[in-house]
Amino acid sequence: ALAAGAPTVTILSYRAIQHQRLLGRLEVARWKEEAPRLCHDERFGQALPILDRILERNPDDPAALQIRALTRFRLASEEESPDRRVELKAGALEDATHLIRLEPRASWPYRLRGCFFGEFGRTGEAEPDEAAAKARRAADPTLQDLDIDGTLALEAGRFEDAVEIFTRIILQQPDASGAR
Repeated sequence: ALAAGAPTVTILSYRAIQHQRLLGRLEVARWKEEAPRLCHDERFGQALPILDRILERNPDDPAALQIRALTRFRLASEEESPDRRVELKAGALEDATHLIRLEPRASWPYRLRGCFFGEFGRTGEAEPDEAAAKARRAADPTLQDLDIDGTLALEAGRFEDAVEIFTRIILQQPDASGAR
């Protein structure tokens, strides 16, 4: 017979907790692969709940916030229900604002929110963000800056610009999986 004392139970409990944490991290890692793939396939409605789950676990995940902001933006442009469209636009702006709080010295979050404001017809609110993005932009833009530029070029239908920008990313970082 196996005798289990308090130290054995404590160790087993600790191991069970570690196991649960590992499973949770693996689940989030799987979601972080799935959501961008769905967005790449333009299946934004399927990606949004996955992004929500990622951000429930880690509300300050910049990559998930960026993808969710862009996903909400894209869904808002396609939404027929005025109430839902307003909700999606507000969510996109909320995510972009959260990114600014997380990355206040970076250019790209301001560029993202400024673009959203502009596309939503709120040019007065877009101008300060565009100025902030320009002021923070380095002479040699970061990969994140380039990724946002490329993504926004795609959204605007400027495909040649997007190809040029994503090519720059790939040349700088050949294993850049995010580059379209």
